[in-house]
Amino acid sequence: MARDNPLAYASSKLALSRWLRRTAVLDQWAGARILLNGVAPGTVRTPMTASLLSNEEGRAILAQATPCAMPDYADPQDIAPLLAFLASADNRYMVGQIPFVDGGSDVLLRGDDV
Repeated sequence: MARDNPLAYASSKLALSRWLRRTAVLDQWAGARILLNGVAPGTVRTPMTASLLSNEEGRAILAQATPCAMPDYADPQDIAPLLAFLASADNRYMVGQIPFVDGGSDVLLRGDDV
């Protein structure tokens, strides 16, 4: 889990996002009309986060690592509509993007530094 090795977790996310952006524009993807995109969810209520969200200490750890502008963390059904759109025929032109569905965490952590 992220709290056991935050550097490895963050590094793997960065590596995946760089791979996605470099790969999405290649002929075998975008050139073949295959739209490769990602999604960057923030903290989501899942079995992986249940133990952290179940107590005040865990919630404090999460609040420091991934602050959230929303009053609560996301449920999977909050992320699902974006995934459905990206996989649908309605997504006709988005290539190599990684939208943040994180309740404002990225904005709070990076502000204007994009």
